Amino acid sequence: MMRLYKLKKNQRTLLKDCKNIALSKIKKTYEEGISKERNRIENRKVEIFEDLKFTNKNKWSQYIKTVIKITRDRNVYNTKSKKWIKSKETSYFISTKKEKAIFFCKSIRDHWQIENCNHYVKDVALLEDDSRIRIKPEIMAKLRSIALNIMRYNKIKNIKNELFINCMNLERILKLYKM
Repeated sequence: MMRLYKLKKNQRTLLKDCKNIALSKIKKTYEEGISKERNRIENRKVEIFEDLKFTNKNKWSQYIKTVIKITRDRNVYNTKSKKWIKSKETSYFISTKKEKAIFFCKSIRDHWQIENCNHYVKDVALLEDDSRIRIKPEIMAKLRSIALNIMRYNKIKNIKNELFINCMNLERILKLYKM
C-alpha cells in the first residue's frame, strides 16, 4: 500500500532535505493543463525526485522512495475589487512508492476532492468548526458523519437547506432513514 504525506513546516529537517533534493537536476515532471473553475485559473506543475539523500539516512531512506514538489500558479478573481490576484504556492510531499508524476498529480487532486466534498460540508452546513463540545467531541463528529451519509444516500444535494426543512419534522427525518 502506498502512503503519500504532505510535509508541513513543523517537520523542519525533513522539509529542508526535500527542498534540497528538489534543487537537483534529476527529476521527472508533469504539467497539468490550465484549469478554470469558478473565479480561479490554476496551473499545476508536478516534479518527482527519486535520487534521495537525507540528513538522517537511517530514519527516512528505508521508507521514503519519492519526493514530490507541486507548484501551483493561480489567478483568483476578487469580486470586491474586480481584479485578478496572482499567487504561487509550492508544496512538498513524500511517498513510500515510486510512481509517475501524473499519478501523484491525480492522487493529490483526488484527496482535495474528498476534502471539499466531505469536510467542507461538515464545516459549513453542520458548523463542525463552531462546535463548543470539549468532552468526547469525536462522538458528535461521528453523528454528523452518519447524518451526512444518510442525506447523501437519499441523494440530497443541498445539505444546509435539508437540515433547515427537517429541523422540526421528526417524521420526515425518519423517512430519510428508511433505506
